Amino acid sequence: MGERRLHRLFQAVRRFAAHAGGNTAIIFGVCLLPATLLILGGIQYSMVESAATKLAAIADAAALWAVSKSATTTYQSTAATG
Repeated sequence: MGERRLHRLFQAVRRFAAHAGGNTAIIFGVCLLPATLLILGGIQYSMVESAATKLAAIADAAALWAVSKSATTTYQSTAATG
């Protein structure tokens, strides 16, 4: 009994594979998920790079501020002590 069901399943798979109608829809459906994931991954990567650029700019500004404050303080203390 199980052999007969297996045989019918194989026949159905062969008929499905041999049938050419609707191939475009099946291929589109199979490719839709990976294409969507690639597009969304690209968008997310772009957002991460944008955030990293903003953080680098903030870090640079903080470093420049710290150096300029240090230089100003050194200049003022040197001028006061003469």
